[in-house]
Amino acid sequence: MRPPYQGKMILFLTIALLALASATPAYPARALTPTIDPSSLVTIPPGDPIEIAVAMHYDWPTAQDNFDAVEMALADHGSIKGFDLQKNHYNAGCDEISGQNAANDIVANVQNVGVIGPLCSISTQGAASIFEANGIVMISHSNTGPGLPNLGPNIFNRMVLEDPFYESWDPAVSSSASVQSWEAEFFDLYGRQPEELAKYAYDATTLLLNRIEQVSELNSGNLEIDRAKLATAVRNTFDFTGVTGQITLEFNGNRVNTLAQSVRLDPFTSATLGEAWDWVDEDPTHWSLTDRPGYLRIITQEVTHNLLVRRAPDQDFEIRTHMYFTPTENFQFAGLTVFLDTDNHLSFGRAFCGFSPPCVDNGIYYDHIEGGQAVGSNFATATSVPDEVYLRIVRQGTSYTGYFSTNGTEWIEVGTHGVGFEPDSVGLYARNQGAVSEIPADFDYFMLTHQFLKVFLPISIKQ
Repeated sequence: MRPPYQGKMILFLTIALLALASATPAYPARALTPTIDPSSLVTIPPGDPIEIAVAMHYDWPTAQDNFDAVEMALADHGSIKGFDLQKNHYNAGCDEISGQNAANDIVANVQNVGVIGPLCSISTQGAASIFEANGIVMISHSNTGPGLPNLGPNIFNRMVLEDPFYESWDPAVSSSASVQSWEAEFFDLYGRQPEELAKYAYDATTLLLNRIEQVSELNSGNLEIDRAKLATAVRNTFDFTGVTGQITLEFNGNRVNTLAQSVRLDPFTSATLGEAWDWVDEDPTHWSLTDRPGYLRIITQEVTHNLLVRRAPDQDFEIRTHMYFTPTENFQFAGLTVFLDTDNHLSFGRAFCGFSPPCVDNGIYYDHIEGGQAVGSNFATATSVPDEVYLRIVRQGTSYTGYFSTNGTEWIEVGTHGVGFEPDSVGLYARNQGAVSEIPADFDYFMLTHQFLKVFLPISIKQ
């Protein structure tokens, strides 16, 4: 049993799992205004615990199962950098007003680092904007209502699929060996079988604690947690191993259905590239996986070298990266590419162009080359962050839309190119045009997501 959204219980038990493969995700076509204060810190003195809020519906028949799953995750994870963990309970009910009230109580305690819940989607409708305004990240273990990401573009995340897909997806998750083993452990601890949502509450808590450990820093004995960094770290979750399977979050906080979508990720943490990669015109003196450990560094050159590519899917896909690159001279350019050959490709990333319109100096540019000629706009877009950017290209048919983000949680649409060629590769590049300084582009990761018709687990390598 799971909570309703919009006051109604909707069942879709007859939807076949393979039908999920034909569902095309919706991508926003509007820019959103960031609301998390980048200097927002939670400071925890020595001896005090790290506090997380748990927003449930106290009258839900099996609410205790969810509380116990959170407690189980806290115990399994253990302290973080010498600081104990504490969960604070809040009744978010199953209506908007109760959600608002719970959210106001949660933000009133400035030591609450993040939120597990709310249980009901309709409660999240009342709570999400309050969490958003205060920069407190939430991970719901049970919200299946569509449209919720728009209410918390920086902070909303969920461990379940939205309706109408949840009902056909959950049985496949529940039948896995990892879930059955966890349920047996739960039974040993609490003497009862957990309800179906409890496993997602456990994973939501484990993920939040993992990301708190990732971003928290010790400073003069205090533990400091930057809320903006925490929100970014949660949202940029790729192939995290949970009880309910591999967890990857979409750009808007929705969970990727890895039973129907392939997620391929290279985090560039190895000293060698994986077998899926190929170089176009390699110059080994201008790239490295060790100059900045955990990143692929490509150094720009006047001639086109070191285009790193892997095979493009035949169907719709998304590619994504996080990059550090600070161009200061004309036509230093680095980012994502969709590639057929040097005369037919898309280049989307950060560059410097100092000419009058259509240039914006150091900004985001999206070039379309077809038949050796530039086609359409370069979509020059100014950005206030000069050195760091998150990039995405989404293919839908013959249309390729570029998005960028300065914080890893909100995405701004730059533009769409319609192409007349069929690409065979996707990847990364860094280059100069003209005799200008050679500078490094550092790529944090490369992610490729696409849907497939067969049901199998993806092979990927990073938490």
